[in-house]
Amino acid sequence: MSNKESFEGLARKITETAQKITVGATYLHYKKLHPYKVLDIVISEFDQQPYVVYQSQRELGIKFTRSAASWLDEVEWQGKKTLRFIKSD
Repeated sequence: MSNKESFEGLARKITETAQKITVGATYLHYKKLHPYKVLDIVISEFDQQPYVVYQSQRELGIKFTRSAASWLDEVEWQGKKTLRFIKSD
């Protein structure tokens, strides 16, 4: 367990991420503005990084995961910089 973080360190990552991404809130994806509800912030066993668990509010409620870093990324879309996910409520 030498390369593994402590549970306290992992919990801190979740808390810090939850301050930036609101669990229970709806976000719109920048491309088509489809709504997604954030269900949880979790830690990936693979890389011990925080991931967002979110659910489509359009497509039969399918659930997805995405790294929190990717969720918070700025992207270029139609010549402008925008957030990948925009909080809608």
